[in-house]
Amino acid sequence: VIVDNVTRCVAIGEKWFGSAKEKSDFIYLYVGEGIGAGIIANGQLYHGSRYSAAEIGHTTIEFAGKECRCGNRGCLEVYTSSHALREELQARLGTTIKTKQEVWALLQEDKPEVWEAVKKVLSYLGAGLANVVNTFNPETVIIGGWPLKVGRRGLDYLEGIVHTRAMEGLADGVSLYYSGLDEDGPLIGAYTLVLESFFNPTFPHLSKVIAQREKSK
Repeated sequence: VIVDNVTRCVAIGEKWFGSAKEKSDFIYLYVGEGIGAGIIANGQLYHGSRYSAAEIGHTTIEFAGKECRCGNRGCLEVYTSSHALREELQARLGTTIKTKQEVWALLQEDKPEVWEAVKKVLSYLGAGLANVVNTFNPETVIIGGWPLKVGRRGLDYLEGIVHTRAMEGLADGVSLYYSGLDEDGPLIGAYTLVLESFFNPTFPHLSKVIAQREKSK
């Protein structure tokens, strides 16, 4: 049995079939109702000491900010999730938005209020990614989730924030791309996990990492 976190599986899928082919140091970040991430370092999936690495959505972006579902305050997720985007759109448009489909439809409209809402949320996301770039020094960051609905304009804006806020030298060497797997990412990631485990016996998928550490106790 081979088991691992969904977002980490997508990161492996990006490495094989997506926007990070031939990349050995990159971070995949999914921005949806929550935020998930997978870190590939030196070609290997990074789990951390308690198998829970890359909880980037629960890093603090506002010290005394809004309460997060994790119990902390000011988490990146609170300011950048699809829920946060919907709240920002509602505030600027003065209307109630009930579904994700309504949000996606608004993102296709060329309204100044919509773009201002998107920019505010992407600014928080860019600041969070700048922290990630400063910490992990990846060569590439792959973005999945709702930002893809904004198109190239959103990616360019996000890249500008990252390059402005990350340290000089680190920022210059990193590129941002949208996910190349789109909504099929989890499925592709799942079977890529199997392929990676078959062709790379040393690849540390979560079930193997847990088994090895339990054995060493």
